[in-house]
Amino acid sequence: MDDGSISEPQPPQPAPQPEPAPAPEPEKPVAVGPSPNSYEGKIAASPYRRTGFVFGGGIGTRFCLTSYCRPDPGLGVGPGFQARLLFEYRFIQYLSAGLTFGFAYHKILRAGIGNDDPLTTYKEHGFGWNLLATVTAYPLPFSRFDPYVGLGIGFAQQREKSVVVSSGTSSATQQWHNRGVLRLTFGLDIFATPKFSLGPRLDLDRGFGGNSCDDASAVAKSCMRFQQEDQDIFPRWISVMMDFKGHF
Repeated sequence: MDDGSISEPQPPQPAPQPEPAPAPEPEKPVAVGPSPNSYEGKIAASPYRRTGFVFGGGIGTRFCLTSYCRPDPGLGVGPGFQARLLFEYRFIQYLSAGLTFGFAYHKILRAGIGNDDPLTTYKEHGFGWNLLATVTAYPLPFSRFDPYVGLGIGFAQQREKSVVVSSGTSSATQQWHNRGVLRLTFGLDIFATPKFSLGPRLDLDRGFGGNSCDDASAVAKSCMRFQQEDQDIFPRWISVMMDFKGHF
């Protein structure tokens, strides 16, 4: 029914545009790792802890290598008990740096110790300690067996104490040697678990510089620098140890 109103014509509506198709996602590059049979692949697949902090200790014995310790057959410094604490930080699988502290005790037999007097006893023993900074290289860090070689430098002291007891009275004398020390180390860590290992260790110590001191009960302490002819005096040792380590 025409009511007399005038309707304006509507402009034509544009046809809806189709939504653009999403851009295809770029293909992710396929990670290419080392072959499981390659040297790098064996390191990557190893379940044993290689980098990080290492704490441990060891026990064993050490032997003096110098003529000072063995002046005659049956006399001198015998093999001694030795204990050690160590701390390392392994930066990469191949290299670590750390500190080691050791203590040792020895029995000493000297010429002229024998006494015919039943009222006189003579006892002599030696003990020493050392503190070294170390750098250690691990050439094969991928299996349960982890061999290593290391170098150390630091300070060592060796003491000798003599006690004579005669007719109820006693007297004591003490001598000690303070020296720098260089150490060459060979060892093998055998991992019992991914974080704990044990294994043998061989150390060769060589002293340098330093001085020698005497302290008798009735004489004031006196020290003098090592002379060239005294360079065989302590410390110059070979140590055989069993180490126990935790790798974190």
